[in-house]
Amino acid sequence: MARTIRFIESNEEERIEHQKSAHHEKVLRYTADQMISVLPHMMRAFKQMAHGDRRRGRPSDLGVSQMVALHMLLGGKHLNSELALRFNVTNPTMSRIVDGLVDKGYVEREPDARDRRKVYLKLTETGARMGRHKHDQERGALADFLSPLTEEQLNDVVRAFGHIKTLLSEYSGEHGMFCPPWGRGRGRRG
Repeated sequence: MARTIRFIESNEEERIEHQKSAHHEKVLRYTADQMISVLPHMMRAFKQMAHGDRRRGRPSDLGVSQMVALHMLLGGKHLNSELALRFNVTNPTMSRIVDGLVDKGYVEREPDARDRRKVYLKLTETGARMGRHKHDQERGALADFLSPLTEEQLNDVVRAFGHIKTLLSEYSGEHGMFCPPWGRGRGRRG
C-alpha cells in the first residue's frame, strides 16, 4: 500500500509540474505578444520626441546613426571595425557614417603609433560636446515620455529592464551592445 501512495504522490507531483509548465508557457506567449505590440509604438514615439522636438535643439545636420556613433565614441576611441561590430553593420557602412562625422568636424582619425594599419576614431572637442548634448536630449525625451507614470510604476519599468538586460548579455559583444547571434563575431548581418 505504501508503494501505491508513493506512486500516486509521484503522479500528482508530475501533474502539478506539468500545470506550472503549461501556465508558464501561456504567460511567456502573452508577454511576447504584449512586447511585440508595444515596443514598435514606444520606439516610434520616443524617436519623434527625441528627434522631432526643436525645443531640445536637435542638431539638424546629424542622422540617427551618426548620433549613436557619437554617443558610442564618448566612451573613448575605437577602431572602425569595433564600431561596425557594435552597430551590427559592415565596415564600409560604418565608414560612410564616420566619414560624415569627420566631414562635420565631430570625429578625427588617429593612426596607431605601433601598428600603422590601425586607425582609431576619436571625438573632437566639438564632437564630445555634441555627443553629450545628444545623450542629454535623449534622456530628457525619455523622461518626458515616462513622466505620467507613478514612482511605483517607474520602479516596475526599471525592474523589468533589469531582467531583460540579463537576457541580452548572451547576445552582447564585449562592450555590451546588442549583437544578435546571427551577427556575432562578423560585424555584419549574416
